[in-house]
Amino acid sequence: MAKILFIITFLGMGIVSTLHAQIEISEIPNIKRSPEYYWGEYTAPSRREAEEKALADLTKMISVRIQSTVDMATTENAERLNKDFSNIVKSYSSATLRNVKTFGLPPDKGQFYVFRYIEKTEVEAVFNERKTLVGNMYEKGLESIESGNLNQGLKLFYHAIILLQSIPDSRYEVHGKELSVELPSLINEVINQIQFVVLGDQNVAEKEREIEIQAKGKKYPITSLSVSYWDGQDQNTILFVEGKTSLKLYGSATQLKSISFTINTQYYESRKEIKEVAELWDFVQKPFILSEKKIDFKKDLVSKKQKTSSTSPLQTWVIPAIKTESLNMSTELLSDYANQIKTISIGLEKKEKVELKDSFLAEKVQQITKYNQIRFTTSQGEVFANKTWEGTEVRPLKALNRFNRIKLESPEVLVYDFGTNNELNDVNFGVFPNLYAGFQDQSRGNAEDWEQRQVIIKFMERYRTGFLTRDAVFISKMFSDDAVVIVGRVLKPGEKANPYQYVPEGKLQPNVEYVKLTKQEYVDRQKKLFTLNQDMFLGFSSFTINRTNNQPGVFGVSLRQHYQADTYADEGNLFLLVDFNGEEPQIYVRAWQPNEWNPDALINLSNFKVLK
Repeated sequence: MAKILFIITFLGMGIVSTLHAQIEISEIPNIKRSPEYYWGEYTAPSRREAEEKALADLTKMISVRIQSTVDMATTENAERLNKDFSNIVKSYSSATLRNVKTFGLPPDKGQFYVFRYIEKTEVEAVFNERKTLVGNMYEKGLESIESGNLNQGLKLFYHAIILLQSIPDSRYEVHGKELSVELPSLINEVINQIQFVVLGDQNVAEKEREIEIQAKGKKYPITSLSVSYWDGQDQNTILFVEGKTSLKLYGSATQLKSISFTINTQYYESRKEIKEVAELWDFVQKPFILSEKKIDFKKDLVSKKQKTSSTSPLQTWVIPAIKTESLNMSTELLSDYANQIKTISIGLEKKEKVELKDSFLAEKVQQITKYNQIRFTTSQGEVFANKTWEGTEVRPLKALNRFNRIKLESPEVLVYDFGTNNELNDVNFGVFPNLYAGFQDQSRGNAEDWEQRQVIIKFMERYRTGFLTRDAVFISKMFSDDAVVIVGRVLKPGEKANPYQYVPEGKLQPNVEYVKLTKQEYVDRQKKLFTLNQDMFLGFSSFTINRTNNQPGVFGVSLRQHYQADTYADEGNLFLLVDFNGEEPQIYVRAWQPNEWNPDALINLSNFKVLK
């Protein structure tokens, strides 16, 4: 009986019951004999208890149906089999069993009799919803792999395998592919076509070695990839962004002649992105994927020879020549820019206080160094000075950011902003060169369009930096219900009126109340997490800027945001509506959708009607 109650606690939450069903007691034997129904009955001193126990009896019949087809998906330990299976049933709690009907008799000698039943087709609809979810994950995973986002693709494939094991008759075909076979095969195919090439290998200081590595794909491009490795003392995770990363080795690890990368496929930290995956994680067999690849540093070295220096790399670090393209800037001014950048960069890396007249910049540098472990790479690529809405920017300066508690290393670029007085007044973690160039290509030949897109890019860079510096004030203002002006170093209130109306498209998109509630919950939660976590990483696995065709100067910004900290990991979609038609560009709409990835459920620019 305890097992039945365990199941019903979770499955019963989603059941819609029709009390006082219009049947005669004489029909009950026919329902029991019919192969078209699941049913349960119970007699108890209270009507409520009889209803709950009858529902538990009905659920037991459903569970027997599932268990007969998915036993092999559970762990092989016989003692745990029933418990593990109960948790497979639990994973259906987010679905609703519709049209459960209830028949009850008046009390007889203080006892209530209740009979509950549901058509099997209604239960099959719930199972089919799970199949649809798996199919959508498969399709989205294929799109991600083909675009080079191996992180997203491998995660969706692996988590779809987890879900597939909870589906009765788990043989499920999509486009003629049987997914229980196709999904593991795809994961192995993706892994097998990955090659790692060493681009540079230098001893940059005593007991400090820097290795630049590129991930290449024989069949698919690689824009994002996550691998883990053992550095001789600990297991770490490192991210490849735009196919490249820099590996920093210290102490005895500088003597390593090779290293083994394990390509991440499970994405345990992202299991809560889909609730059902999290509920099943500990109770089904997870496939073992052989994803280790050894890199021989000497054999794979293709460019720079090793060199040894006894001095700190920052003492000899030189900012590459800053390219100006169409900007009319003197050699002396560019040299001044480089010196200001170097001063701030040394402070960022050495965690030393930099004496600055600009109090805003001084505080920001202090916050960056407090929460981040930045190391600039010796192999800097091209660096550009670009005109911006508010002055001039210099980008990108390549670095690594290390998060010791969550054992994560992330390639980064930093962007430096100069005001009209040519004084450095801001520094932020930036988007990578290929993404920046892609946005430029979208505006090719349209200077005004590029100016507006650049404002959005720089604002999103400030937004991400706000998380990496625990700027709760910035995050709060950014998610306020009022319009927000997004140029300048500090967010300012915009126009009070909101000229846009949200209209959901399709049954999967949320209503306005949900969006508002989720937004406030998000802000409140972030404030708490800022105080609880020492390490906090925020990354964008996708970033798109779309423009309306019928309303010039209006853009929709969509970001796939993944977040990892000491005590918490999360993923979701952020949408912003930005309007450039006023005196200053403003955000009018912000929508945060946690743990949502289905394209049909995501809020986008087409959801908004202009009221002005």
